[in-house]
Amino acid sequence: MGADAPNPGSRSRAGSTTRRRVVAGLLAWVAAGSAACGRPAVLDSEAVEARIRARVEDAHPVEVEAVDCPDEIPVEDGGRFRCTVTIDAGSDGGAGSGSDAGHEVVELVVEVRQVDGDGRLDVTPTAALLVAAEVETDIVDVLADRFEREDATVDCPGPEVRVEPPDATFECEARDGDDVRTVVVRVRDERGGLTYSLG
Repeated sequence: MGADAPNPGSRSRAGSTTRRRVVAGLLAWVAAGSAACGRPAVLDSEAVEARIRARVEDAHPVEVEAVDCPDEIPVEDGGRFRCTVTIDAGSDGGAGSGSDAGHEVVELVVEVRQVDGDGRLDVTPTAALLVAAEVETDIVDVLADRFEREDATVDCPGPEVRVEPPDATFECEARDGDDVRTVVVRVRDERGGLTYSLG
């Protein structure tokens, strides 16, 4: 194994591109309530929450437990608001995760911008949503591609799902026979770009 292991998808130290199935993106039109009695139209909060839930679960193999958006959001071109997505983190929850009814959860905050006055929304995560199994698989692929380590295995201790801000780091362990190395994973951006460095 060498000193640095960038993801083969980028061929630079910029990091991973494989987990760009991100939450960010344009949501389809969300029904807005009609103005009545002189009141301004508001977004259908339940519809917004349902669309965000679907986007997160489509992008990652996770279980969303809840999405919480503000009530009575006025329909406004360019208007912004934030929603909190509560996700089952699986076992062995770590820092930044909370506990609910005996299991671990993490919270992902998303920034939502109204792209027009018709209820279309653009959603951007404020931190990276990472699934340990996906990170482990990606590191194995990098080792096989860059260092011809076809039999390497990787374990990333901690929660099965984690939410990490840009520039956060955590460690995984790569093993190939008797050769064991620490892999330092750095979060490059809130969309899940990663850089790997081998110890």
